[in-house]
Order: sequence, then structure tokens, then C-alpha cells
Amino acid sequence: MFVGAGKSSKSTSRFSVTDIQEYASPRSLKKELAASQSIPESKGVNTMGILNTKILYLQKFTEVQILIDQHVAEVEQKCLDLQAIAVAKDKKIFQLENEHKALRKELLVAEMTAQMERIEVMEGAKH
Repeated sequence: MFVGAGKSSKSTSRFSVTDIQEYASPRSLKKELAASQSIPESKGVNTMGILNTKILYLQKFTEVQILIDQHVAEVEQKCLDLQAIAVAKDKKIFQLENEHKALRKELLVAEMTAQMERIEVMEGAKH
């Protein structure tokens, strides 16, 4: 970025690659935006000042867009993870319900068999 005639070209952004990686952690978007560099007001009306201000606004917009995109991606991934958990939970519930039904059937068969055996023993004892 050009700061002015005769001055060195140096980025005025406070963000680096490590800062952007840090935003992958669950931080508040408001805090991140507040922590980002504010754009200084241009003093005087000259073409170079206006150009510098436009460049600063473009950099600021880009930084904010990166933050928003990262948060959107993070939220979308969390939604996908929750959907996967919900599907796995539903499958497990279905499996457990089927096992419960099978065990109840086995229990009813065992009770009926025991009842029939008891009746046969009682009738055999009477004769």
C-alpha cells in the first residue's frame, strides 16, 4: 500500500497470518471487529489522501470479510456436526427400540411357555 510520496510502503494492518488463524477459535465476532484497526480520518482533500483512504477502507473491508467468512464456515461446520450427531442418535434410538421389542417378545414367549409348563405340571399332579 502506498502511504504517501517519499514514504516507505508499509502495511498499516495489524493482522497477520497467525492472527487470522487465531480467529478459528470460537471468539466473538464483535470482539474481533473491535480489535481490528480503525480507519483514520483523512485530513485535507488531495488525490493521494483519498486514494490512501480508499485503500485503507478496502483493507478494512477485506479483514472484516475474512472474519465473517471464517465465522460463517465455523457455524456451518458446527451445524453439520450437530446434524451428524442427531442422525447417529436417531439410529441408536431405533436400534435400542428394536432390541427392546425383541426382548419383550422373548419375555412374552418365556412367560407363556412357563405358564403352559405350570399348567401341564398341575394337570399331571392331579392324575
